[in-house]
Amino acid sequence: MIALASRGSLLTFSLVTNRFTRNVEEVIKSYRFERYANPLSSRTGLTFIDNSALLLWDKEETNRGIVSYNLDYALSGRQVRGLSSPPVQVTVLEDRLIVLEASGLLKILDRDDFETEFEYQSAGLKKAIAVDDRTVVGAGSRTVLFRSSLIRINSKTGETAPIQDSSLLVYDLAYDPDRDRLYTLSVGSADGSGAVTGVHVRSGRSQSNPETLMHFDGEDLSASIALAGDQLYSSVGYSQVRFWSEGRVQTLQRTRHIPRELTVSGRLLISLNRDSTLTIWDRRSRQVLADLYIFKDYSWIAVFPNENAYISRGADGYLILPQ
Repeated sequence: MIALASRGSLLTFSLVTNRFTRNVEEVIKSYRFERYANPLSSRTGLTFIDNSALLLWDKEETNRGIVSYNLDYALSGRQVRGLSSPPVQVTVLEDRLIVLEASGLLKILDRDDFETEFEYQSAGLKKAIAVDDRTVVGAGSRTVLFRSSLIRINSKTGETAPIQDSSLLVYDLAYDPDRDRLYTLSVGSADGSGAVTGVHVRSGRSQSNPETLMHFDGEDLSASIALAGDQLYSSVGYSQVRFWSEGRVQTLQRTRHIPRELTVSGRLLISLNRDSTLTIWDRRSRQVLADLYIFKDYSWIAVFPNENAYISRGADGYLILPQ
């Protein structure tokens, strides 16, 4: 299931896939589209709690907090209030939630009752990720206090320690617990010659010796990374999605759009693109399965391989067909 949010609506596309086929045209067997009213009526962030529920959060200064939303019954549920600023990140773990506010306040909440278990404040924090049941790695701007863009936070004791890093800003993280690898997406400088955006990996106890996997000469602050097993995907570079696996960088089929925010779901890789379209890839064949265009009236067009297309009611007005 793919979920999207606008100020007025929540949209879901439920895809049924054939995991056994090698034919890219047969991977998506069927789909279902649903539209719900957005209870926050604002610019909204969202993430799945499970297959039938979302967490929604208000990304505007109105700061209505975080609310659960049941898709089966189209009803809002429990709500987190009392936030000091709008959330920029909400991550669902097995029994906890990680909430990072725009102010740099990091909270760990109990997933069942939303009670606060831990708080940590740092104005430069942009991203946080749990690496075990007591350790969170925080990323953000390089600070005078730690002289690093990465810190390790003990959520039981509150102790913090820097992870050696020379980047000016780390703004995305991924962690592979099976191989104890920490992946970072960051911006730094190359010998004073300008900005460089890079994807790095760290391993070992100190995680202080990063290896560069991919880089782009310039700033790319809207790129992202996404991890699936031992494959690390990145949209850095404003061109195509690349992934690192087994010690080398490979590419997915190029799309007409510029991939930005990446999400992995099983066999699929999904990108929210710079022009607000969605692209879906089959990770096995590395081929594009569909490009999804959603219009302001919430009609949509899904273009599949060989230019086959599904068109929702009302979307034909956006098409120009050959004579």
